[in-house]
Amino acid sequence: MLDGRRKSIHLMAERLPDGNMRTLQQFVGQSLRGHTPVQRRLATKVSQAIGPDTWVIDESGLPKAGPESVGAARQWCGVLGEQAVSLTRSPIPLRCR
Repeated sequence: MLDGRRKSIHLMAERLPDGNMRTLQQFVGQSLRGHTPVQRRLATKVSQAIGPDTWVIDESGLPKAGPESVGAARQWCGVLGEQAVSLTRSPIPLRCR
């Protein structure tokens, strides 16, 4: 959650005192910490920036094609802006308090 335009591991590591990208990558990828504190901090930052009472977070729709598109159904696909055969992936729910 450092200040900066881009949030890639490489660019975040450059802004840290030791600049060790591999250590930061291992910390982020193998951390056993829960996601709840990060979600709460993110919710706080978002509410300070835009402050609405309610947010609508769109899930990720992945367009699919071909006869072997398992789990796909004709539904709204935001990526295409229309109904299409797509697979919808909803990440961990974000509860803002």
